Amino acid sequence: MFAADGVTPVPGKGPLVQGTDYSLAYDVAACELTLNMLTAASVIGVSERLVIAYRTQLDAGTQNGITLTNVAGATQWYNDSPRIRAAAATRAR
Repeated sequence: MFAADGVTPVPGKGPLVQGTDYSLAYDVAACELTLNMLTAASVIGVSERLVIAYRTQLDAGTQNGITLTNVAGATQWYNDSPRIRAAAATRAR
């Protein structure tokens, strides 16, 4: 977790721990990386940024010099109220 500048660590928030603070799944067929935040340590506060570092590998047949587009986005997010989270999860079914 970093401050709005993307470089300054947020005091009291160290690096997140996989399996504790977040879960990670990769779907090879869809080429989709999914992160689920699990603890209060993974809450992104006002004026904070979550910086995710990862490595990629192109398929052997990828043409040289092509333009690649990296797309990232939140598909689900939660309010800070457990009651609101439960209601949102119920509606999503």
